[in-house]
Amino acid sequence: MVVFENGKPKKSHYRKFKIKSHDNNDDFASMYEVVKRRCNYLVDKKNKESSFSQKPDLIIIDGGKGQLSKSFHALLQLGLADIPIISLAKREEEIFIPHQDNPLIIDRKSKPLFLLQRIRDESHRFAINFHRNLRSNNSNKSILDSIDGIGAAKRKFLLKHFGSVNNIRQTPDSEIALLKGFSKKLAKKIKENI
Repeated sequence: MVVFENGKPKKSHYRKFKIKSHDNNDDFASMYEVVKRRCNYLVDKKNKESSFSQKPDLIIIDGGKGQLSKSFHALLQLGLADIPIISLAKREEEIFIPHQDNPLIIDRKSKPLFLLQRIRDESHRFAINFHRNLRSNNSNKSILDSIDGIGAAKRKFLLKHFGSVNNIRQTPDSEIALLKGFSKKLAKKIKENI
């Protein structure tokens, strides 16, 4: 989720949401969940210090009629149907508005459309960076991380010394036990778990 104020990004209010309600790639359900979680702060009177306590002037959904419909439904359930909400479909740059069958088409060279595109593109950039970081963090994980007694320093040392987990598998535990900071017991545990 990105936030723009006076036509400019307000990065301190950007948020990342990990979807909790389902495991598969259901874009409609994801939009519903995010809008509901974000706007729930407006009805929950306990959370007034959050950036979420500010009522948006406009919610822009990346997508078409389906995404808009689910997002608007979340607002309805929270009693916040007075918040303006639209969706912007990338293919034809169509703007969908609740309860209107036909999309609004804005001149492709207009400043309002340019602003909407900037907001959408910024949300894509933010999401892509988030997913890249998640993948990068997951790629740094190793089977060694699940072994009790192997912390980040020992994992790094083992991988540097042997070159790979596969090479560690092929090394006798007696050889691993000779390494500084390793015992026969830990070496045996490593060999049993990789």
